[in-house]
Amino acid sequence: MSRPFLLRALSVPDEVIPAAFDERARMYRAILATYTSVGTPILVVLDNASPDTDVQALLPGVGHAIVTSRHTLGRLPALLLDLSTLSDTDATELLARLLTAKRRGDTRAGDHPGDAAAVARACAGLPLAIHLVAALLASHPTMPLAVLADRLRDLRTRLDNIDNDRPGLSAAFDLSYQALPADQQRMFRLLTLNPGPQIST
Repeated sequence: MSRPFLLRALSVPDEVIPAAFDERARMYRAILATYTSVGTPILVVLDNASPDTDVQALLPGVGHAIVTSRHTLGRLPALLLDLSTLSDTDATELLARLLTAKRRGDTRAGDHPGDAAAVARACAGLPLAIHLVAALLASHPTMPLAVLADRLRDLRTRLDNIDNDRPGLSAAFDLSYQALPADQQRMFRLLTLNPGPQIST
């Protein structure tokens, strides 16, 4: 709650957002309580929380929260669930479903199950990476899965050599970046020059 983005997302004007952390947290909970008092269910999703974030202050007083993190946040009054990556079978099935959902009649995964499994394996069982490559495949309906599997394997090998902790995800991001037009690639590179932690659209 050190930054007022949650209050802004709840339509609180900047001029009435308190400066003090405790007051911001109190205002945030009061607004959420107002929603629940009229029967609106509340679910707060805090994605990729870090151990140094005061997650407790972001939990709704009334309602529910889902907190995802790569770290164990044991101090939270919550049920902790450890999720592993998808199995090869589940990852391949997710890829096949995404391809047919994005483009009806896309039978590449069913026609070439070995290549689909190789693509899914190269994504290291990470759903986000699988979503990225499915989007890439949907935008290139004639790209053979074997070609993409080879490209992902090559990228993963290079990323493994630099000790990357998420090579499947990095490879998927790299391929997505390479598929962008030159002006959009340039925009992504320019985003790295922003000195702050956030960029507004």
